[in-house]
Amino acid sequence: MLVYERRQFFLPHQDSEKHDGMVATLVVVLPHRHTGGELVIGAGKEKVEVRGDERKLVFVAFYADTHHEVKQVRTGTRICLTFNLVLEGGTRLRAANSQGAIDEIEGHLREHFAAPVPRNAYSREVAAPDRLVFFLAHEYTERGLDWDRLKGQDAVVAGLLGDAAQRAGCRTMLALTEVHETWDAYPEREYDHRSWYHELEDDEEEDSDEGPYALNDLIDGETRLVHWIDGETGVAEDIELDVSDSEVCKAPDHEMHEPYEQSYEGYMGNWGNTLDRWYRRVALVIFPAEREFAIRTEGLDAVGARSDHRAGRTGGLRRGQDPGA
Repeated sequence: MLVYERRQFFLPHQDSEKHDGMVATLVVVLPHRHTGGELVIGAGKEKVEVRGDERKLVFVAFYADTHHEVKQVRTGTRICLTFNLVLEGGTRLRAANSQGAIDEIEGHLREHFAAPVPRNAYSREVAAPDRLVFFLAHEYTERGLDWDRLKGQDAVVAGLLGDAAQRAGCRTMLALTEVHETWDAYPEREYDHRSWYHELEDDEEEDSDEGPYALNDLIDGETRLVHWIDGETGVAEDIELDVSDSEVCKAPDHEMHEPYEQSYEGYMGNWGNTLDRWYRRVALVIFPAEREFAIRTEGLDAVGARSDHRAGRTGGLRRGQDPGA
């Protein structure tokens, strides 16, 4: 039970997973006279506002990764009960009734893996892409990442792509990714239409990570796979694989997602007015079964190299060795 009295509120946040099977939250607003205290669910253009009622129970449920907040209570008291919704069974779907869609997706997969593309932005050498990366809509932590606990439309998409990939002779992984984007941007409060070189007041901070920011052009972006779960065996692995633009089915839309970190660099003379943002997103990774050994080896070798580098920085200490020896 949560009791919000006058002037109390809850800033935007996501609910933590309090149980391995938790996928959503249920809020029951009890009948009580008050003003304010609206529950705002979602982000960007997809926000929904839920108000209490002084005579009726109000029920609302949302996925645990959904951003939500409680506006300040102006008068009276807002009283609600919150429940963790825990999934029993699984959400993995087999798309048996979508044969037409599976046929179409299979064709696109075969076309993707047969079409040579440049190995990188600086090379004229071409080769067939190693993988296809499709970003899912919801957010998942490593603890909550599971083929049997995908949320909403993600479960439908995973079923369609998984069936089509199997028919195309491909393997499918459910992967955590790290996405880093660099934008040409400026803090909205600092913008001056009259000059490119807007001077700040002496008492203003030149750089701020608070925002809000106005974004112009995307300067650079990179995506890295850091952890995945095999769709057939359920085995989880830490990996390190960089993803090229040609391997991404569709550029990720972050409108409904908040960066877990961001950093703004003000104008420095030759560079600056840039905003770096880091996101954790989940994607389906599809690759031809015939290339599985090479792809897995590449990802695991990078993890091993990172571990060796860390050991080197600590002098390669063995268990029980005195650091001061």
